[in-house]
Amino acid sequence: FAFRGMSGSSGATLEEAEGHLRKAIELNPTFSWAYSNLSNILVMRGTKLEDALLPGATAAGLEL
Repeated sequence: FAFRGMSGSSGATLEEAEGHLRKAIELNPTFSWAYSNLSNILVMRGTKLEDALLPGATAAGLEL
């Protein structure tokens, strides 16, 4: 699911990419890469910045 979340390379829309990344996180809550990329997708979708950055902060905490 994480690799399906890479919208540019898979042809997925941003909405589909977000769904795939959320599923990857559901399956593996310690997968920091998925959180980081979810932040990127949320920014590209125009999500309020504070909300879009939350998954990135989670990713940073997991990598410590």
